[in-house]
Amino acid sequence: MATESRGRPRTGSLYWAKSGWRARLTIYVSGESVQKAYNLNTIHKAAARAKLARMLRETDSPEKVKAIAERTSETFEEAARRAVEKRLIKTKGARLKRLEKYVFPHIGAEPINRIGVGELQDVLDAAAKLKLSRQMCVHIRGDIGSVWKRLRKEDPRIPQLMDLLDIPEEAKIDTRERAVLTDEELNIYLGWEHPLPQYRMPVLERQTMACIARLFGGLRTQDLHAIRWENLDAGNFVEGRAPRLKTGKAQKLAIPEMLRPILKDWWELHESPKDGLVFPVRKGKRAGEGRKPYSHARHLRRDLRRAFGVDVWDPATSTFKPVRKLTSRERDLLEGSEDYFPVDFHSWRRMYAQALARSGTNSQTAMELTGHSTHEAHDRYLRDTGTAKELPLAAQPQLLSTARARNRAVLGSETELTIRNHSEREMGFEPTTPSMGSLCSTN
Repeated sequence: MATESRGRPRTGSLYWAKSGWRARLTIYVSGESVQKAYNLNTIHKAAARAKLARMLRETDSPEKVKAIAERTSETFEEAARRAVEKRLIKTKGARLKRLEKYVFPHIGAEPINRIGVGELQDVLDAAAKLKLSRQMCVHIRGDIGSVWKRLRKEDPRIPQLMDLLDIPEEAKIDTRERAVLTDEELNIYLGWEHPLPQYRMPVLERQTMACIARLFGGLRTQDLHAIRWENLDAGNFVEGRAPRLKTGKAQKLAIPEMLRPILKDWWELHESPKDGLVFPVRKGKRAGEGRKPYSHARHLRRDLRRAFGVDVWDPATSTFKPVRKLTSRERDLLEGSEDYFPVDFHSWRRMYAQALARSGTNSQTAMELTGHSTHEAHDRYLRDTGTAKELPLAAQPQLLSTARARNRAVLGSETELTIRNHSEREMGFEPTTPSMGSLCSTN
């Protein structure tokens, strides 16, 4: 039966009665429209709206509409999707995928009021039998917990069950470490420039983020997204406040001399703003606004393949093409192995902490610089290495000349700005050439 001829879609309506929320909507019986009212068996408006939406999708089937209305409880899948659609979970996409893959097949069709601790524990046990890592099991428990927390806010009668769940002992413990670039590899990365002008800015942005995370407190990705010009003493760049979103406590740190010209180049490229985000959304309707939770890991690894010479630009086809196989070291960094997770943007934080350890910085000072609150958290970053607020010179990589050459080349091609070179005279570094060709060489 064609629905186009019936005009605009029905919306239905909700109204409150002594028994709870009720819905009034038009259904079709033998081709005729009939308006009916249904008791939705809930006192929670969010659940009533979700029920009405499902009923509106079934207006051609009076039996299904009635069955949905009479259901005394949402299923877990319905409740979970409602929670995710309302963006109650920050990492929306990843969490929904885990729910669809590991949770819904087991309890998705179960009404909420019939789910107990046994059913939830069975989900985690099934995940462990799939040889998933312990951390993945923790994520799955968190996904369930986010939905459960929302449901308990709507109905306090729902019992608290999450504290009773255990991660199964059978869960695989993944002991791999996160791969970390050496300073030499970082230099190669900073010296790379995209052959097409329209893609140079996002590459430069990631490179600038890398420099800040490597030299200024080992900032996490979310902290990089939150850093503001007014917190960096824009124009002077002597000291700044490092945002620490995980703990909610900003931290005052000295900006190393090596980082100052890199920040100044990025600042001048953006017309020397006095305030605002350092790394806002660059284009589209949300240009200038803060970024939503976002990972740069895939783009970083793609950049590294090109910087290392694994993928080379082919002018004939205007694409990058692989020209050789990965070395074992490149495989660790770019794809991961049995010993390492591939490099990601959090690797700069690990690199920062390990450089402090190698320079002989004591653990108390290192924890102040990284913003770690416990020794256990800090020690996790030092598995392969052994109140001052300034990053020791011995912990700083020799990357200024590469970064400056890269910035000068990008700025020269993008704007008419003249870059001050006072920092080069003060630091004694001079770019060998503004061309990126020699810096990209992997010979």
